[in-house]
Amino acid sequence: MSSTFLELCQLMRQECGVGGSGPPTVTGQTGMLAKLVSWVADADIDICTKYLDWGFLHAEFSRPTVAGTKDVSAPSDFGLWDEDSFFLNYTTSAYQKLSKLDYFEWRSSYRNGVKSNQKPTEIIIKPNKDLILEPPPDIEYTLTADYYKTATKMTANTSVSLIPTKFDRLIIARAKMWYAEHENAPEVMQGAVVEYKELMGRLESLYLRGQEPNTMGHSHMVIVPE
Repeated sequence: MSSTFLELCQLMRQECGVGGSGPPTVTGQTGMLAKLVSWVADADIDICTKYLDWGFLHAEFSRPTVAGTKDVSAPSDFGLWDEDSFFLNYTTSAYQKLSKLDYFEWRSSYRNGVKSNQKPTEIIIKPNKDLILEPPPDIEYTLTADYYKTATKMTANTSVSLIPTKFDRLIIARAKMWYAEHENAPEVMQGAVVEYKELMGRLESLYLRGQEPNTMGHSHMVIVPE
């Protein structure tokens, strides 16, 4: 089970050796407890936004089209489209892969004039990341695509990070670096940096495309003698 924001803040206080107990809640804190809460929240966002295409941010988009309507809104938690993943009715034998058309090319060459509703063949990603179907659909289709979520800052006791729970300590390590800077504690900084780099390397190996071999304990490379 993923640690909650409150649990991460309580662990952060213990790790930093801050006296007392708690915090009992992430809201309404003052002094050092308020700083600890802020550092944990910022650490989570800092890690989540280091790459827009973290594997743990991956999600699937599916929406029915509307006949005669070319515009499709991006999902509310949208961060980045996988531009090679747009399909119509991909679960049927009549599926259609949509080619990506540059928005400014579409605006210059396709947007103007009278449109005939047909089965779309191209997808346009607008500058605001909403979508345009070209041509406008003639009937209802199921539009699907892959995308990556955008992280939002944890603000409630029960908020949960998008980062896999086994990397909770990465959030703590990053937050401790800000604590160490604030407290001028080089020994805390040194330990936090070492842990952060080690855990970040593991996270990148597991959740960045093409980095998976770095998680293997042995090599599949074949050496051919000359």
